[in-house]
Amino acid sequence: MHAQSASRPPAWQIEAGGKASFEVASIKPSSPDAPLPSNVPIGPQVNFTPTGGLFTADATVERYIDFAYKLFLTPAQKDALRATLPKWFSKQRFVIKARAQGDPTKDQYRLMMQSLLAERFKLSVHFEPKRLPVFALGFVKEGKFGPYLRLHTAGPSCNVPAAPDGSPAHATSDKPINGTPEYPFWCGGETAIVLSPRLAEWGIRDSTMAYLAADLPGLPPTPFDRPIVDETGVKEKIDFAMVWNPSSDQAPETTPETQRDPREVSMEEALRNQLGLKLRPTEAVIDSFIIDHIELPSEN
Repeated sequence: MHAQSASRPPAWQIEAGGKASFEVASIKPSSPDAPLPSNVPIGPQVNFTPTGGLFTADATVERYIDFAYKLFLTPAQKDALRATLPKWFSKQRFVIKARAQGDPTKDQYRLMMQSLLAERFKLSVHFEPKRLPVFALGFVKEGKFGPYLRLHTAGPSCNVPAAPDGSPAHATSDKPINGTPEYPFWCGGETAIVLSPRLAEWGIRDSTMAYLAADLPGLPPTPFDRPIVDETGVKEKIDFAMVWNPSSDQAPETTPETQRDPREVSMEEALRNQLGLKLRPTEAVIDSFIIDHIELPSEN
């Protein structure tokens, strides 16, 4: 789902240049016994290390499309899309090896993938505005940030690792201390780690509220059944970090000799108490992603 105009590309696409293509690319079915490691994370998330123009990935067409169009879809949205398409769309993996000019950003690689999908898979898509049930992301108290949500300008600059109080990171700052989350070391990299069956952490520096809202539905324990739209009004870049219990079993795991880990809270509690945010059920007009046509890839 996108909260974008159906007649205008999203901002990230415009900023990345609007249109791009690989210099050369090959596509072949993946070997089920030996999947090839991808050097670019395939998905809508921001994690990325520059590759010098070399692109290698092994994924389904469904995942390549999520990557190319930066789609954050709920499970229900994925099921609805799959129901209109052949089974190979979400089952058959393809290895794509390609070369690009220069050293593209991840969003520029997305544009190249759009062009490759259109050329080789004959992919044709459009966005269709629909009024749908959503969750609106807002502040618990209007404009009041929680202790682990801040404007990016309030923390250290992007070339300085971060600790929860905004000071330079120390040797153990990649691990929660005293029951609190920690901001990620570096900007742009997304920390999304299940530390144990009952503890997960998630955070990004130099991100946006819109990205926070878009990425939330896919986090454990139970994927949200509707998209989340940002209604905080915050347009500046942000840093955030949270820890919660990703298990569907929210009962405290304690004995007379032990105490509950203070980090074992529900996602709703973490949003409220750590970030100062809440979710409100409502409806909104958002653009649904529609696939008009797709084929198995042409020969190399």
